Amino acid sequence: MIAAHFGSPAEPLYGVHHRPEGPAHGSLGVVLCPPAFNEAANSHRALRSLADQFARAGVHALRFDYRGTGDSAGTEDRFRIGNSVEDVLAARDELEASAGLA
Repeated sequence: MIAAHFGSPAEPLYGVHHRPEGPAHGSLGVVLCPPAFNEAANSHRALRSLADQFARAGVHALRFDYRGTGDSAGTEDRFRIGNSVEDVLAARDELEASAGLA
């Protein structure tokens, strides 16, 4: 697992890249999008386990926190649906770049 901040320097997002433990399955990768609010904390362990399972199966996986949540920059008021869509796209771009999937 590799933890890093990515995206906008003004409001960096926090993510954890679970790299394949064995040979990677081509250009396959998955971005795990957490639920919002209290459900995010409740699902953390399950999402980490799922990301680990993808890695064991040879698939790159990226877990991340939306802006204004978890370890990403910003305060709670920065979490909005429009922002979260941008955050998902930034996570996808980060996974493609860091795993060479593009």
